[in-house]
Amino acid sequence: MNRILLLFTFLTIGIFNAAAQQRTAGITGPKFSKTANEKGQQFDGSEDLSGHPIRITAHQQYLQSGAVTNGESAEEWIGETYYDLQTNGCVANRMLTQPDCEISVVWTGHLQTENAAFPDRGTFFNDTENCELFGSLNGGRIEPDSRTGWPNIVKLEDGTNLVINHTFASTNQTLLVRQNADGTWNEESTVPSDAPLGFLWPRAVAVGNTIHVIGVTGPNDPASPVYEPTYEGLTQALLYFRSDDGGLTWPIQNYIIPGTTSEEIKGYNADTYSLVADENGNVAIGVFPLTEDVKVLKSDQNGDIGSWTSRIVHDFPIDKYCLGTSYSLEDIGGTDPRGPAFFYTNSTAEDSLYIGTCDGTGSITLDADGMAHVSYSELFIYSDSTLQEGFARFYFLPTGIAYWNESFADDDPQFIEAVEVGLDVDGSLSYDFEANAIYVNGIASPISASNIDVTDDGVVIVTYQQSMENLLSENDVQSQHFSQVHVTASADGGATWACPYNVINEDISLFSFLVPTTEAIFPHTDIIEDDHLAIWYQFDDEPGLNLDANEGDPINGNTIGEVSIRISEYLNTDVNCLFPTNVLEVVDAEAFELTIAPNPAKDITRVSYSVDASIEMQLTLTTITGQQLKSADLRPNAPGTYSYDLNTSDLTAGIYLVSLKTEDQVATTRLMIVK
Repeated sequence: MNRILLLFTFLTIGIFNAAAQQRTAGITGPKFSKTANEKGQQFDGSEDLSGHPIRITAHQQYLQSGAVTNGESAEEWIGETYYDLQTNGCVANRMLTQPDCEISVVWTGHLQTENAAFPDRGTFFNDTENCELFGSLNGGRIEPDSRTGWPNIVKLEDGTNLVINHTFASTNQTLLVRQNADGTWNEESTVPSDAPLGFLWPRAVAVGNTIHVIGVTGPNDPASPVYEPTYEGLTQALLYFRSDDGGLTWPIQNYIIPGTTSEEIKGYNADTYSLVADENGNVAIGVFPLTEDVKVLKSDQNGDIGSWTSRIVHDFPIDKYCLGTSYSLEDIGGTDPRGPAFFYTNSTAEDSLYIGTCDGTGSITLDADGMAHVSYSELFIYSDSTLQEGFARFYFLPTGIAYWNESFADDDPQFIEAVEVGLDVDGSLSYDFEANAIYVNGIASPISASNIDVTDDGVVIVTYQQSMENLLSENDVQSQHFSQVHVTASADGGATWACPYNVINEDISLFSFLVPTTEAIFPHTDIIEDDHLAIWYQFDDEPGLNLDANEGDPINGNTIGEVSIRISEYLNTDVNCLFPTNVLEVVDAEAFELTIAPNPAKDITRVSYSVDASIEMQLTLTTITGQQLKSADLRPNAPGTYSYDLNTSDLTAGIYLVSLKTEDQVATTRLMIVK
């Protein structure tokens, strides 16, 4: 499945502090670097083409190995393709489930192996027959005339299937393809955009006969400046469209939603957005850009102009930032406490400037009350004027998946600890990746491509793809780690999360002996009858993608597969365990004016801090691997500045971490001991 790299990464590894359950420690080790272009690879289909310590907590006693059926159905094979790129970021609405157990699926496909230009690329379709098995794997593409890609499937009020995709010809159009009663398809019309460079990479949903569509305007010529505006002052504008009659007319066209205008952002890239709507008139969009704020855009009036609001899920610290521009620590509000500067004893000044952001993938859904829920993958980036415009450096790790819903404050996502710990598949307490074999299917994080769903009774489910430390291809053109699909869930609004479950296992595979060599990526999910999670994905027997300008693995056959999991059984299984999410809020040392002097220290040093109220606090000193060596209970009885003399005479030379904790917050700074 040979892969695409939109963004790539430095490889760094960190360690969890067992006491604080936070990212507060690091290692000395090599840093493997790559530099990549933010916009240079927006694929549309027209192109030819060990042993690092991990962050760990006291909750490590989970069982990743061992058979866990979780009510999971056997894998079904839906279709095939030699065109192996399903998205540049977020996965489109590729699967549609119905209460009567009908499942309809679409994907971008091509069945010829000999032509790297993929001239017959288009939309492939399959659905269940009598609620049992899917039909023929190779039904052929549905479009009689146009070469297309990036399909979404929706169902109208009368049961008609409608596919909304794009063509990347001279007109760069988004196309509607309607299924006839006899099962054939017609290329019917286009979504009417006035963008001079076209309207591409769509997302679509339908409620009754109302169709909601979003996408971005076409990119400028690669020879043009990277950030040159192309539409309404934006490099690529996110546009919203609505039809109230099944796609015959479009009363809302080319609408730029407040929060995404040129006054707020510079533009969005292909596939960095997700769309959902419900029967109560709620329409919600999640945007997941690399160098802009992660946002939720929402209308409670069916998308009417003037009804939209904007919430910030994660605030990118520099507005309208262009890669290739230098910035200071003050510009970004200080070092990110989750970032790489806290993971290396040999960290540099540059490490402190890495910005926590989104890797371009994420998902949004609405619960039964119309509240929006969001998940996205974390990434750390750095750029300055020494790099070419549009380029940045990326860390492979640390990484994680963030969760947010509308009951949270702005810019206050939670990070799912279970997902991060689950990256240690073999339980060895280390991330055992081969540095030169790490790749992430065109997505910058080894934990990425999340989908989020919420059941009627409030269970939040996050599905994602994960690089597998214990699975390394030995037969590929390039040695690479496999990626596979995992699930976690929370039954208490995100306070705790279940242990990750690997969907790709011997219990469900049609050929169980192939499981250790199965690559499964690009997951898309939907809930069936509230207790079954249907999961769509693309898989084959080798890591990587052919459609990758950097790797360019050989063309290889790929299969579209589907499994379902009984959610209640997954949550109740004996080997499950619960991980608290962000037990302590991580704040900057400046929040308590936490300082240490002298630093470096030899035999004694003074820890100073300030509080604005009487409060109980704990001071801890740990090794960089999280082992607690000293602690002291502090009880300042009034607002003011206080100090504590820390005896360090019994410590060996090296780097240590000093943390100041309250009931719900923790701040950490480094201490160097010299002898």
